[in-house]
Amino acid sequence: MKSTRLLIAFTLSLVLLFGFSAAFAQGDHQPTNRPTEPPMSPPGHNNPSGMDHVQFGDNGFHNNGTGMNVTGTVTITSQITLTISASPSNTMRTHMADSGSRNMESQYSNTFSVSLTKLVEFNGTTQYRQNSTILSEFSLNSTTLNPVKKTMTSNSTVYEITSKSSNVFKMVLEVNKTTTSTPFAWKWSLYLNYPYISSASKLAVLHKIGNSDNGRQNMMDEARTKGHMDSKGNFNGTQMNDSNSHVPMFFKWDKTAQVDGKVTPVLANAVGDSKVFALTFAHGSSISYDPSIGVSPTAVLVLNTAFAPTSSASTTSPSFMDVFMSPTALGLISATALILVTLVVYRRRS
Repeated sequence: MKSTRLLIAFTLSLVLLFGFSAAFAQGDHQPTNRPTEPPMSPPGHNNPSGMDHVQFGDNGFHNNGTGMNVTGTVTITSQITLTISASPSNTMRTHMADSGSRNMESQYSNTFSVSLTKLVEFNGTTQYRQNSTILSEFSLNSTTLNPVKKTMTSNSTVYEITSKSSNVFKMVLEVNKTTTSTPFAWKWSLYLNYPYISSASKLAVLHKIGNSDNGRQNMMDEARTKGHMDSKGNFNGTQMNDSNSHVPMFFKWDKTAQVDGKVTPVLANAVGDSKVFALTFAHGSSISYDPSIGVSPTAVLVLNTAFAPTSSASTTSPSFMDVFMSPTALGLISATALILVTLVVYRRRS
């Protein structure tokens, strides 16, 4: 009779203890499908949008996305050069290596630059041409310009370039400091106060269009091929693009500018058959304008989203065997068995 009661007590104890062990095991259990962080994961790996806060240097920004890294730099040498680069993130490189497609890495990399070379005052009623009569010019280089000045505020980082001798030229590039999305472009503001020789002249800003890494043609040649400019080199629209199908680059400009407080047309054209691009403004003592270069935001967002890890671990309940074989459950069952053996030995000796 005592043996029966002891067996019943043991069974009840085992059931209760197993119930407690199941509860503990539920808390101890780690989901098997918890996302694994890739090696050298970028700083934004906990951000489900695939973006990270921008890092700023003295000459530009850098952003590590989950799919793409985007970098913008501004330098002053014999000209002002603005560069945008896009390349696969460490996460994307790891995926390519695991899938045996490392050779595709170059297809998802691209770099594009635009250089501002000089301001040109010329005689003419339309835009600047290769045979235009030049009255005066102001070269944009390290001799005539101050070094890039970086200013950081609570909301943004501003890069400013000014002329040394006067307020002829001012260029301001501003990037949102606390953005949760990758900056895709260098957008700049130009403020021109040119010392004209003639009151009837016009002013042109000359640019040199660089080759992108993976475009089949220079953007200027591509614009000619695709009919984006006429036979005289005049652009039909306000943008040129390269031919990269994965991370295409662009150069944009506006149709109008502020000249002495008035909205006036901006004329865009290629200068001859060269890679020189001109933006022509009406005569005025104060000119402000906002062009930009960058990488397609859609392409970067798609790749960042594709390689963004899930924001939280799965909450799937563990199976019965997971609970039963958990260290907590096995420990409690072993303790119960030990107590039973002790009681049996004690009863036989008494």
